[in-house]
Amino acid sequence: MNKLLVVETSPRGDRSVSRQMTQRFLTAWRTANPEGHIVHRDLANPGLCFVTAPWLQAYFTPPADQSQAMKEELRLSDELVAELLVAEHLVISTPVYNYNVPASLKAWVDHIVRKGMTLGFDGRGLVKGKKATLLMASGGVYSEGSPIKDRDIATQYLRLILGVIGIEDVTVVAGGGAKAVDLRELRISVAAGHSFRFLLDSGNGGRWTPSSTLVDTHNVLPVGVDAAAPSCHVGLPGRCAAG
Repeated sequence: MNKLLVVETSPRGDRSVSRQMTQRFLTAWRTANPEGHIVHRDLANPGLCFVTAPWLQAYFTPPADQSQAMKEELRLSDELVAELLVAEHLVISTPVYNYNVPASLKAWVDHIVRKGMTLGFDGRGLVKGKKATLLMASGGVYSEGSPIKDRDIATQYLRLILGVIGIEDVTVVAGGGAKAVDLRELRISVAAGHSFRFLLDSGNGGRWTPSSTLVDTHNVLPVGVDAAAPSCHVGLPGRCAAG
């Protein structure tokens, strides 16, 4: 049985482009894997707690010496690591905020990069034989030839972290241009009305490849707004919110 772990981060609910990408991915994944099992981890509801001083104290204490309070501090982290280790395929669906990942996703990373569990004490990754798909919804377009390609910190960071823990088979689906507004005026991407079309490449290990991505020739918005298909009212400069 194929096991899929889906990690979502956007707080925008059904209005989120990254979450819409997830649903399209899952629709075809279920078709290709009718007996597959999906674990869904939503980092936005409720928000994932950040690493704290008590957490760090517990982390650096050998398991045999941990108090019950320390074990409780690490309980959620242990759960997140267990979800990752049992999955065969990891999907991270995320918006890009100011060129990087949301704080909740960074918190998830801090919880799952664990010495002796996902990372060896020699620095080698322990999460082997898995693949990952990154569904990235960004305001900017960072494809080859883009003048701002070097600003694609989010994708580079996730590839790096996954590689560190041992996941090297990584596919990126870039939903660039997924923005609708800035602080002054409405800009609507003309790329197929914010539609995402994906093909399940059965000859490529069941991985996803984009048949088209959103293209936006402007980069004028707060960078990486995770916008849904725009439903704003034109004529409200400075007050229109992505809808």
